[in-house]
Amino acid sequence: MTKQELIVKLVEDLKANEVVVNNKTADKILKSFVTIITESVAAGEKVALKDLGTWEAKLRKARKTRNPQTGEELMSPEKMVPKFKAANSFKALVAEKK
Repeated sequence: MTKQELIVKLVEDLKANEVVVNNKTADKILKSFVTIITESVAAGEKVALKDLGTWEAKLRKARKTRNPQTGEELMSPEKMVPKFKAANSFKALVAEKK
């Protein structure tokens, strides 16, 4: 699903719940949602949505890596990376749609 398709679905779902918004407003809502999550995680906060999952920043330890073109072994430094863990209800829904 593309961003535009998601916006259309959001507008349709809101209309079904008697909330009328246009595509431009839905786009702003979606942008705000993403901005709030990314800025919160970047600031070290944990963001949890009950039926979706949890976003947080995790420290990835330094590790050995390899350049695929040359085969040269390199050392990748430790760094903070974003992590998403799906909620159990989300996992169960995806599993039953198999």
